[in-house]
Amino acid sequence: MAFVKLSDVSVTRVNSKGFGVQVKEPDRGEFKGAKFTLWFKEPHGLTVGDSVSVSGFLGAKVNEWEDEKGLTRHTVELAVNSPKLDGFPAKSEPEDAYPGSSEVPF
Repeated sequence: MAFVKLSDVSVTRVNSKGFGVQVKEPDRGEFKGAKFTLWFKEPHGLTVGDSVSVSGFLGAKVNEWEDEKGLTRHTVELAVNSPKLDGFPAKSEPEDAYPGSSEVPF
């Protein structure tokens, strides 16, 4: 499983239940910033327009669809699971979740 860290991404959409949020990397010249969906276990409190740095487990899913000309197209949805916002305490795991160990496994 891959671990990813996103720096200074902008919140572009928040789902209605408050557990998911879409973020976008800044555009760099001709490279359009990638979009990621962050899936939290608890409501995150983020709003559209917020700029955050986040890390978590990377997930990807390939979608196949047909465009208006009948051509088959593919897109990749990128997601970050169990995200941790930099500068915020982790809410999803108590401090003693791994007793006897000073490290938290990824």
